[in-house]
Amino acid sequence: MATLPKRRGQRYLQRIDDFCGLLTTFPRLGRNRSDVMPGLRVAVFERRVTIAYRHDVDRLTVIDILYRGRNVEAYWRQPPPK
Repeated sequence: MATLPKRRGQRYLQRIDDFCGLLTTFPRLGRNRSDVMPGLRVAVFERRVTIAYRHDVDRLTVIDILYRGRNVEAYWRQPPPK
């Protein structure tokens, strides 16, 4: 039997996954951030997680999931780690 923290974490990840499913139905739910990256949209989940994604005609691509209000613009404009 899974421990309580593990089950809680699994439920949280399931809610994020369900929210991503909602984005496939309503891709414009997220804010347009084409100023940062062409076609980029970002949506906030439960005030803690930022989901960055692109939506094409038949596909939603999650680019990144950022936790606790990381600055999306600064995050992608920093040089890649060596």
